[in-house]
Amino acid sequence: MPGGFTAALRLTWYRALPLSCIERITVTIDGQQVEQDAVRFSLGPVGPLPVAALAPLTDTWWYVLDSALLSVESAAAGEPGVHEISVVMGLHIPYLPVGGKPLVNLDTCAKQLEVAA
Repeated sequence: MPGGFTAALRLTWYRALPLSCIERITVTIDGQQVEQDAVRFSLGPVGPLPVAALAPLTDTWWYVLDSALLSVESAAAGEPGVHEISVVMGLHIPYLPVGGKPLVNLDTCAKQLEVAA
């Protein structure tokens, strides 16, 4: 994607969850956080949507074997060279209460993206 990138994203929980359980997806490129408006999520026919738009999708399920597509618009990711990409995904788990609130499971994945000159 010109001026950005797309990446397959897998659910980081051991069983299916509705998309409404995605609390956050934060992307950083070379240590700089990407604006939330530049991050879009797609799963099958749903999307691309900003992460904030996933909250009402209580009947749309993300199954553990399905890959979602994360689209990120960023001029920094298009510059030639090697870039450190980090994605943090927060899932609230509605059936595991901690202190009267659902557990929030945070997972981080970091990879290098090489852009040819």
